[in-house]
Amino acid sequence: MHNVLPESLSDYWPNYLNLAVGYGAKNISRGASGDIRRSLSIGLDYNLNAFPPFGETWNLVKNILDKFKLPAPGLRVYESGETEAKAVIVN
Repeated sequence: MHNVLPESLSDYWPNYLNLAVGYGAKNISRGASGDIRRSLSIGLDYNLNAFPPFGETWNLVKNILDKFKLPAPGLRVYESGETEAKAVIVN
């Protein structure tokens, strides 16, 4: 986020917090039953590499753990206009 925000705002945004955007759909396979349900998700994503401790071994561990996404506050908007505000995992 520090590369996206203006310099005047980047000091207020914590290093360990990123913004994630994702698109999803359900019931799109040939044998699926039910209506197709598409959604757009916008949520927060944690940057585990910003947390201490630092060092070669710890950075490796944090890089591996950072591949697993944790639920965070977000917003999911469906094509029908329905909106959910809850903990989401944005991939």
